[in-house]
Amino acid sequence: MITEKKAYPLEEGKINFLVLAVSTVILVFFAVMAHQVEVQTFIAPPVTNGLGPIVISTTTEEGYSATTTVVVATTTATTSTPVKPKPSTPATVPIPSPLLDVGHAVGIAGGGELSKISSSGLKRQLDQMVDLGITWIRFDIEWGLVQYSTPTKSNWASYDTLVKAANAHKLNSLAILLFTPEWARDSACRGGAKCPPKNPAQFATFAVEAVNRYKNMGVHHWEIWNEPNNYAFWATKADCVAYTQLLKATYPAIKKADPKAVVVLGGLSPGVTDNNNISPLDFLECVYKNGGKNYFDAVGDHPYTFPELPSGHRDNTWGQMSTAPRNLRSIMVAYGDSNKKIWITEYGAPTNGPDSRRFVSEDRQGQIVTDALRLYKGYDWVGPLFWYSLKDNGTATTSSENFFGLTYADSTEKPAYFTMKSVISAGL
Repeated sequence: MITEKKAYPLEEGKINFLVLAVSTVILVFFAVMAHQVEVQTFIAPPVTNGLGPIVISTTTEEGYSATTTVVVATTTATTSTPVKPKPSTPATVPIPSPLLDVGHAVGIAGGGELSKISSSGLKRQLDQMVDLGITWIRFDIEWGLVQYSTPTKSNWASYDTLVKAANAHKLNSLAILLFTPEWARDSACRGGAKCPPKNPAQFATFAVEAVNRYKNMGVHHWEIWNEPNNYAFWATKADCVAYTQLLKATYPAIKKADPKAVVVLGGLSPGVTDNNNISPLDFLECVYKNGGKNYFDAVGDHPYTFPELPSGHRDNTWGQMSTAPRNLRSIMVAYGDSNKKIWITEYGAPTNGPDSRRFVSEDRQGQIVTDALRLYKGYDWVGPLFWYSLKDNGTATTSSENFFGLTYADSTEKPAYFTMKSVISAGL
């Protein structure tokens, strides 16, 4: 006789419990193994704190500053899993950050005088700029005035005043870094402050000091030199190769100090290539040929046409920006730089001077204002346009340089002042 074996409840519960326990252990084991694989797959690469030399600036009440360099050690976190580094762009050839597109805007090119006038005189001019409706101001920051005798002592007082005043009037600043103190020039150069720096790295160090001082005050736009293609500003002979070397030293330094910075190639003076000068077209092409493409964010140009209107003919100095057979835009496009813009960092016309062929009537000055802004409105490849200048420098007719203002030397408005105000108010 075969007897049927029954499963009693207690024994059946033990078996079920053992099955469940074994299953749980197996699941936990595979979960742990999967987690380890995941951690190994996505483990973070070594991290470096990135600290290097820190420059500590101290400033006196007189506006002087001194710098001290402190070396800070770096630490690195390590992991057991090596990570293959990604290729990076060499630091010596930085890629320009996206250019802040300011659109159509009008400014005043004030040059070096704005930092040298009285506080009341400065306020008067800035008040008139606001009344005109302009939104930008362009001014010099002269290396030779800030660090006159030594690179370790800087006097920023007058520029602090100017930047604060511009901010108070809600004006954007384009600061020009230029000129060389005697201690930084080649002793063979007899051109004074307009001699180029002997060592571009020293100029770059000064540029960084300026950027660090003013970036927190809203200054992010920097022009490197003024009219470097003109021997009167790059003594004693224009040198596009040397200027390109200055860009290569200065641009990366500025970008490192302020990644938001926009660097403008020094505004190019109108003229032809001769023994001392280089035309704007030849100069820009030379910068490209010498590897300067990645060392500026915009091209500065000074397309003066007086006594002619800018629309006078397609290949005049104004036309050399875009309509002449050979023009700045075509050169930029040829070198793959069509995304960059041309900033008209000076344009204007004098109303008096020693030679009637080299100045215009006050009515003609107003016509030039109207024509220039009419053309400017139609361009999509421009940055701001800066009129040179707001106020006449003087009354002596021995020099036409005294009469580029929209106002007379006593700040009384010329007709062109009201013409510009009307055009701006109508919209750009």
